[in-house]
Amino acid sequence: MDQEDIQNLFDDKYEEALGMPYSQWQAQAPQTEDQAYARCIEIDRELNRTYDEWFEATGDRKDQLQDYRDKLKAEYDLLEEIFHLEPNDRNW
Repeated sequence: MDQEDIQNLFDDKYEEALGMPYSQWQAQAPQTEDQAYARCIEIDRELNRTYDEWFEATGDRKDQLQDYRDKLKAEYDLLEEIFHLEPNDRNW
């Protein structure tokens, strides 16, 4: 995907979910497929790490954790779309 396609995808599907504009995300975004895989692995680990706390939480804390986890999932989905990643490609 070229930068214009990525920005359009981000603006259409992910800006609201991630809670930041494209320029902010782009400043921290992976630039290569290897970096994207590494970030997806980090996200997966963080989702696993926070699952029990989210499951046990109530009230505002549960809402905060849900929002955090939703943002992680959205970032993961965005990276999959941009880089055409498949979990089996790297034996995750």
